[in-house]
Amino acid sequence: MLTESLPFTLQRASDTGTLNQLKTAYAELQLRNPSQAHMNARSLFGDDIGSVLYATTAWPTDPFVLAEVERLVDVHGEDFFMPTRREFCHRLWQDIGTAQGSTKIALYKTYAEARGWTAEMELARMARLNAGGSTNTTNVMVVMQAPTAADWEDQMLKQQTTVQAEGKRIYEQSEQNT
Repeated sequence: MLTESLPFTLQRASDTGTLNQLKTAYAELQLRNPSQAHMNARSLFGDDIGSVLYATTAWPTDPFVLAEVERLVDVHGEDFFMPTRREFCHRLWQDIGTAQGSTKIALYKTYAEARGWTAEMELARMARLNAGGSTNTTNVMVVMQAPTAADWEDQMLKQQTTVQAEGKRIYEQSEQNT
């Protein structure tokens, strides 16, 4: 490959010997964000669009970059390049912004679980607090879901009957007091 065909920033990097360092940095970014070739190049070159476009198109298949990917995986292991919980939650939050319908609800659920915002975890936290003699509690509402629509309807009718009977009892009691 002739360096004259490279964008100016990459020509200078090639002349000063830092081109391989840039490719190594790009290889690491590719391991962390494999589907974000453009954003990876952009994080290296900023607003130098010529270098960004060149790296985006040429470097994902560049032999040096591919060898660096292999070397980095051998040195650190694949798990080293997995996102942290914070990065994972941040990506989920971005995806939630563009999702719609049931996908959005599923992403919210995954986000809550990743952040540790589940009812079971909250109840366990409250139990730990109360076991220590603390009286601080957080209001948690656990909504139980009936297994079938018919079960739900039976539970709803039973609850409404109870609510109506209690309302009638309170009304009659107030009528007697007046």
